[in-house]
Amino acid sequence: MSKVFLKKEHDIPVKRRHPWIFSGAIENVEGTPSAEEVVEVFSSDGKWLARGWFSPHSQIAVRVLTRNTDQQINTNFFRDRIMQAYQLRKELGFVEHKNAAYRLINAESDYLPGVIVDIYADVAVCQLSCAGADKNKREIIAGVSAIDGIRSIYERSDVTSRKHENLPPAIGLLYGDEPPDEIEINENEHVFFV
Repeated sequence: MSKVFLKKEHDIPVKRRHPWIFSGAIENVEGTPSAEEVVEVFSSDGKWLARGWFSPHSQIAVRVLTRNTDQQINTNFFRDRIMQAYQLRKELGFVEHKNAAYRLINAESDYLPGVIVDIYADVAVCQLSCAGADKNKREIIAGVSAIDGIRSIYERSDVTSRKHENLPPAIGLLYGDEPPDEIEINENEHVFFV
């Protein structure tokens, strides 16, 4: 695994849990990581700080995935993060109605940078805005499809930030049945069509 070493004092934001490492904070990169590769991040004095997705084409050079040295980025990682987000939404009462609409994954806020997933009744709509998320699309879709009641997963990854990652727009069905043109949702006992 490639290693990213930060400039002196540029490790402070990472230690304070900032989810991004900007290209200007990097002193040295050992190895030649590809755009979607997971890299190890170290302070200038060689202390391990984090593990994250590398992006050589963006000002956001590393998107932090974990600060736990034991946590590997694999299928279980994505499943666990998605289920943690789902459990939180259940505890907050967003999942009470079968036609609920809510944001299941809110990127860095749910420790899945570059990943947004919105739920509209039984349809999930995802947006993958960075190369690391795009590379792990299969694992992300497997985690989302494991949620009770999800019938379809549709991708709307047509945001301009994908250009900075050298990714083309991606729109289309990823899982299940083609969703209808209109979906009935219930929000605070009010019915809407999206």
